[in-house]
This record gives sequence, structure tokens and C-alpha cells, in this order.
Amino acid sequence: MTGAGGRWFSTFGAKLALLVLCASTLPVLVSTSIGYAGGKRQLEAEAAELLGARAEALAAEIDAFHARHQRGAELLARAPGVVEFCRSGPAEHQRTGGGADAAMAPHAGDATIRSVSIVGADATIWRSTEAGVGGVSVSHRDYARRALAGHATISDLLVPITPADLKPVLVYSNPVLAADGSVACAVVLAVRAEGLWSAVRATNGRAGEGSFSMLVDQYGIRIAHSSHDQHLFRATAPLDPAARQALIADRRFGDRTAHVLDDVLPSPELATRSRSPALGELGQPFHILSATNQQQNVAVARRTRAASWTLFVLVPESSVTAPARTLFTQALATGSLIAALALLVGYVFICALRRPLRELATATDALAGGDLSARAPAETRDEIGQLGRRFNQMAEAVAGATEGLEASVAERTAELAAANATLEQQKSELMAQRAELIAQREELLVAQSQLLAQQTDLENKNRLVERATALKSEFLANMSHELRTPLNAIIGFSDLLLTAGVETLTPKQTERVRHVLDSGRHLLELINDVLDLSKIEAGRLDLETEDLDAAVAIAEAVQLMRPAAAKKRVTLIEVSASAAMVRADRAKLRQVLLNLLSNAVKFSPDGGTVEVGVKATPAGAELWVTDSGPGIPEAFLPRLFEPFAQADSPLVKRHGGTGLGLAITRRLVDAHGGQIEVSSTTEKGATFRVRLPRDPSGPIALRKGLTPRALGTSIAELAAAPPAAGGLVLVVDDDARVVEVLSALLGAEGFRVEGAVTGRSALAAARRERPTLVIVDLELPDIPGREVIAALHDDPALSAVPLVVLTGGELDAETRRWLKPRVRAVAQKGDLTSGELLATVRKHTLHPSTAAGPAGTARRVLIVDDHDLNRTLARELVEGMGHTVLDADGADAALALARIDPPDLVLMDLSMPGKDGFQALAELRAEPTTATIPVIALTAHAMRGDEQAALAAGFDAYVSKPVDSAALRKEVARLLGR
Repeated sequence: MTGAGGRWFSTFGAKLALLVLCASTLPVLVSTSIGYAGGKRQLEAEAAELLGARAEALAAEIDAFHARHQRGAELLARAPGVVEFCRSGPAEHQRTGGGADAAMAPHAGDATIRSVSIVGADATIWRSTEAGVGGVSVSHRDYARRALAGHATISDLLVPITPADLKPVLVYSNPVLAADGSVACAVVLAVRAEGLWSAVRATNGRAGEGSFSMLVDQYGIRIAHSSHDQHLFRATAPLDPAARQALIADRRFGDRTAHVLDDVLPSPELATRSRSPALGELGQPFHILSATNQQQNVAVARRTRAASWTLFVLVPESSVTAPARTLFTQALATGSLIAALALLVGYVFICALRRPLRELATATDALAGGDLSARAPAETRDEIGQLGRRFNQMAEAVAGATEGLEASVAERTAELAAANATLEQQKSELMAQRAELIAQREELLVAQSQLLAQQTDLENKNRLVERATALKSEFLANMSHELRTPLNAIIGFSDLLLTAGVETLTPKQTERVRHVLDSGRHLLELINDVLDLSKIEAGRLDLETEDLDAAVAIAEAVQLMRPAAAKKRVTLIEVSASAAMVRADRAKLRQVLLNLLSNAVKFSPDGGTVEVGVKATPAGAELWVTDSGPGIPEAFLPRLFEPFAQADSPLVKRHGGTGLGLAITRRLVDAHGGQIEVSSTTEKGATFRVRLPRDPSGPIALRKGLTPRALGTSIAELAAAPPAAGGLVLVVDDDARVVEVLSALLGAEGFRVEGAVTGRSALAAARRERPTLVIVDLELPDIPGREVIAALHDDPALSAVPLVVLTGGELDAETRRWLKPRVRAVAQKGDLTSGELLATVRKHTLHPSTAAGPAGTARRVLIVDDHDLNRTLARELVEGMGHTVLDADGADAALALARIDPPDLVLMDLSMPGKDGFQALAELRAEPTTATIPVIALTAHAMRGDEQAALAAGFDAYVSKPVDSAALRKEVARLLGR
């Protein structure tokens, strides 16, 4: 606020006057407003209670209206004359019509009833008290259709069919039953709407001044109004197209139905409540702006019981709150009078207060201007007098303080001069410290240079370490190649002997060959473990885990160790109290057990014992291996699991070893999230304990379900010699991932794969498609897999189709006995690589004439390898597929053969003296006559990146040594079949 008004408001008197005004008026305004709000709420609550009571009463009256006429229709439908008329044929209506007329006569005499009619089964009026309607069809009326369907019905308010009297009516219909209980006809009472309207009009104004009522049907159409007849039959909101079309078809309002329905008087609140299936709690009030009075109203709604109508009772808010407004006006007037009186009294007191305050202000201005003798009046004994006396004391104190201040200034000036001298001295000291800091900075720069030199030296050492790592990998790769080359012949020839010599070898010979094959494969696993050591140390070990019974794993490992134990006459004792399930990699767990058992047998004396056992623990399982050897020196125990560490004793030196077994074992156990520990007593042997969790939370990643990696090998074996190119494989499994994996793997071999998620759909597909092979899961969502197998096996048209069982559950002996004569192979999900499964599938699904494809498709295959045994093995494998073999012991000889007579396929070793496989491939691709010949890389190198390097160089496939016969057959079949 500025100007004179602002100066006036800044005075003490103005502020005091404003305070008096606020103190006198605010309490009145606040109390009046609170009273008004409370009174308004109370009045609205009372009005809502009254509205609810009126709505209850009117709804009950309407329900009574319906009940009376509905009862009349029901009694008429049971009247003997009506029943006899309806049950008689049209030819007898003349005879029975009198009885029907007599029954209808009492109802026709009721002034509220417009007409009474009998509607036949053909929806035409057979008899009526209204002239001229006989034979008229009412099939379009909903009340007629529902009554003839057997339902007593109350219609909505509608316009009659005949034009004689177009005043709206309510129709009450009831079925008349024939002797057999069927509907013979229906009776119809057309009641004038005036009775309903009179009941609604009678409530006008009963719930307060200006109150009114209206009745709305389930479509939101007003069918009764207490004060405004012009609002009748006007919808509260547009109807949806389906409801509008139904009412037009029913001709509810005669020929003007469409016009009436489109003449909408909007009221969204009424439409929402009348069309809602659930009206909500009875009597709950709501506010609505009504088109009837163009005012805001308090309203309640009530749903009638006999018909799906909604009754609304409304009263203007102005009528409800009128007493509260009157009270508020009176309170404001009273408050204004009180405020005026308070201002008058306040003015008198303000005048008495302003004089001493002005004198005090004058003295204050003088003191501020430098007049230290200025004093204020202090005659009165009130607060203003006390203020004057305090001011005078303050003035005297200011005068005394001024004199002391001048003395203090002089004293402080002298102190500042002394402080300035001290600062000069401190400045000199700081300059000396700065020089010292500069010298220290130079020393730090020298140290930094030394650190940079050390960093450079460290980087050089890191590069040397990386080079050493690369050399180690190269050494391991070369070692792997040199070891795999003889192992290739051992495993390959053993596999051929077992495959081809089943009929010629004696059981003992077969067992020995199997021992050779198992030992060769075990040696191959050991070589892979040596390579795995670097992967483990680098954190790149991949585990394929599954739920295993540790006791089964122990039994497998013991079976492999029995030949070695028998040589030393060492007794292997298995201890297994119960099943102990763990989550582990089957091959890695077997390697752990074989390492421990091998050491135990090695260090046990001839005739000694080795105990291996397992027991379940709350967290998983504990496995132990105990030997009867000389024990482990206590000083060596801390270094026992370190790589290349061996105890310094004559026994260790005599048995030898690389010192990697226990190091790899501990790392494999750690990778599974387990622990390994050892206890030993001199001359009493040693005990190794391995604890594995049931559900590891360590670094391993659990494999869930079936993946291409899990199924890849086995499916490759099954597809290596397919029954026929492009054949159909039917996979019956409710897991879509199984079908997806098999489709991806078999699709590359020219197969079509069709999936079926239920047993019944599988049987239909098999009978329709006649598949080449069926793979069945035993657990299906609709019928058991055994039923599917039985149906396919017993069907003469499908009994020759090979069946393979793929299940994730354990099979008991009874189930296996049942499956044996019906299926060709049984396998567990995640473990489909067993030789028994592959042999069974080959035996029962392949014909000897199709081993290399259809008749006349034998091809010429060139084998290039500098190792004689490898060439011989590859020759037998390829010739076993029905192909002709050419061989060469070096790249130059192979190139010469290929130029003279190009083969259909080349199997090329990568590591050969002189010209290696990569150079030979480049020369083949450079010549037009040999550029398109498919070439398979055949090598003992199996280090990381070798396969990618071979494929990048242009080889069409990659097979590592020792050669997996199934993998080689698959690649040969794929490349020769394209």
C-alpha cells in the first residue's frame, strides 16, 4: 500500500483499530460459517432420509400395483373356462368360447383394465374383450413371446396395437398349460397406465417444497413423472443400437417408436443408475441437476421388485438449505452490529494511547539524531510508562557507552598495529614454507618418473605373460594332436569291432573290446581334463548339470575302476544307505570320483581295500573315498590340491603321476559349489570327502529343460542315416521346446517334423500322415503315452512305424518290460547319446540297402591323411556307408588324384608334413574342376577357435579326432545328399 492510505495504515492507531475489528468480527463469521455448514449437512441428511422413506413407500405401492394385476393374470390362466378354451382345437372354440368369456368378464369390468385377451400358440389373439382385435398377430411383442415360452411377464409401458385407444398400457401375461405340461396359449391383461401415473403424481411435493418423483425403465426411458407429463417416454440418454432396434421391432410406442426413442432429454446420472444391473445401497443420496426444475437437487433411487424399473425422488437443494440460509443471514446481521459497537469503544481507547506513544517517538528520533540528553515522559504506571522509563535508562547507557567506545577505539588501534607486525613475520615464514613445498614438488616429479618407468616395465612383463599363455595353449594343442592321433585308431577300431563284430565275437571278446573302448574314451576324457585345467583357471569351464543320484554315479565309477583294482587285488567296497540327489555335471562328477578312486587304488597295498560311499545330507550329499595306503604326510596336506604338487616319498615316486588329478578335482568340486577335504593318518590311509549341494547357488549356470546342445549329439546320431530323405518325424510332446529343437536339428537333414501336444491329436496325425518315425513322451496332458504307443502298435497300418520313447521320468521295471516289445528305443531327456539307443534305432529303422542312400547313389570319397591307421579307420567307416574310397598319404598326392578324376567328397587332415590341409584346400578351390568338391576338415586339433578357423578357411564341415563315427556319418550324408 502506498500514498496517504499507506501512511495511515502504518500508524499504531490504524493497526489497533484493525485488531479490534478482527477480534470482534472473525469469531462471529467463523461460528456462523461452521453453524451454517453443520446445519446444511443435517438438513441434507434429514432430506435424504425423508426422500428414502417416500421412495420406499412409492416403490412398495408400485410393486403392489404389479402384484395385484399379475395375480389377476395368474388366476385367469387357471380359470377352467380359459383352460378348456385353450386346450380345445380351433374347431371347438365356438363351443368353449362362452366359458372363456365368462372367466374374462370380471376383469373386463375393472375400470383400470383396458382389455383382457387370449393369445394362441401362433401368437395371434384368439379371444378378447376388445372388439376388432381378433386374429391380430402379437408375435412382435416381447410379453407374448415370453408368455408362450412359459414365463409370466410384466411388460414395460407401451402403446396398444389398435388405434382405437392409443393411451399407454402395462401388459401382464401368463402362460396357460396344456394337459401334458406344454404351453397351450397365454392370457394377457392390458392395464391402463393411469393407475400407475396417479400413484406417482400423488407423491408430488410430499418430500419437501418442490419435490417430485419419476419412474425410469431399464432402458433409461421415463415412464412416469409426478409433475411434468411432457417428460414421459423421453430417454435419459441415447440407446445403444441393439436396444433401439429391439424396441422398434417391438413397436413399443406404435408407429412413432423411432421418433420417441430419438427425442432424448439428457440426464447422464439417471441413465447410469437406471441401466446399471446393481443400483447400490438403498437410500444413498446423490446430487443431480434436473431438467424438470433446472436446479441442483438432492435425490435417492429405489429399484422396484416386480419390474426392472428405477424410482427417483428429488427435492431442490434450495428447499433443503433454506432454513440454514435464513439462520446465516441473521447471524451476519448480529455480527455486523457487534463489530460496529466494538469499533466505537476501540476508538476511545486508541485516542488515549496515541499521545504518550507520540512523545516516546519524538524522544527516540532525537536520540537517533545525536541528542544524548533526550528523555521520554514516564509519569504513568502502565506499560507505556514502563516503556518510557526503560527508554530513559537506555539513553543514559548509550551516553556512557559512547564515552567508553572512544577509549576502546584508541586501545584497539594500538592492538591492530601490533597485530600487523605479527602478520609481517608470519608472511616471511610462509614464504619459507612455500620454497620448501616447491622442493618437495620436484621430488614428487622425480618419483612420478620412476613410477612411469615401473609401469612400463610391468606392461612389458604382462606382454611376456600373455605370450607365455599363448605358448602354453599352443603346446597343449600340439600335445592334444599327438595324443588324439593314436587314440583315434584305438577308439575307432574298437567301435567298429563292437558294431560289426557282434555276431562273430565271443561274449568274452566283446567284453574285452568294450574295456578297450571304455579305457580309450576315459583316456580321451583325461586329455580333455588337462585342457580343461586352463579353462578352469580362466573361469571358462562349461558345466551341463542335471539331477543325479550320487549312488548311481559311484556305481558307474567303481565299474570302470574294477579292472585296475583287480590287477592289484584291491577290494572295492561300495557304501550307499539311500538315494542322495545332487545337481551336477555327470561327466565331471564321474571324473572327480575316478580321480579319487584311481589315487586310492594306486596307493593301496596289494590285497588292500578301498571304500567309496555316499550319504544324503540336509544340503545335498557327502561322498567319501577311503584307502588303506601309507597316508599323506601332514606337512604336505596344505599343498595337496595345488597343480603338479606331489608328496616326497618313495611310494609316490614309484607310482608317478602328473600331479594334476587332485588340482582338477578340487576345481571341479568348487565349480559345482561344493567342498573337498582330506584327512589322513600315517600308515593308516587317507579319506577324501566331497560335499555337493542339491541346489547349488555358486558360479555354475543350471541348464533348464532340453536345449540344442543337450539333444545335438543324439539327434545327429539318429539323423546320420535317415530312413529316407524328406521323411516325416512325428514328435509327441506337450513341451513346445522339444518340437522346436528337433525341428531345427532334423530339418537340416531334409526331414519334416510335425509336433503334437496331446495323445489324441498325435494318433490322428499318425493315421493321416503315416510318419517315418514317431518320438513319444510318456507324460501327456490328455491320455498316457502308453495308450498312444499301444494304439500305434496295434494298428495294422502303423505297426511297422518305429517308435522311440523320450521321457523325463524314471522308468520302473514293469514299464520297461511293457515297452520292450512295442518300441525300438527308450531314452531319458537330456541323455540321448547312449550306444544302446543308437544301435536299436539303426537296427530297426534302417535297411542295409539304404545305408548310403537309395540304390545307385554310392559316391567316391577321397581320404587324405599322413597316418596309415587313420586312413584305414576312415576307409572302413566310409565303406561301411556304401561309398567307394580313394586315399592319399599327403596333400600333393591328393591334389594329383583330384585333378585326374575329381571325387564327390574329400576328407582332409589339417596337420600333414610339407603342405598342410589349408594349403591343399586353397589349391582345390582355385581350379575350376575341383572348386565345388565338398571338403571335411579331419583333425586332432581341438582347441578353442580351431573349428571356426577351419570353417572360415572354406571347409564345408569339421570333425575332430578321435573320430565320432556318428558325427562323421552325419556330415558325409549331409554333404553328399545336397
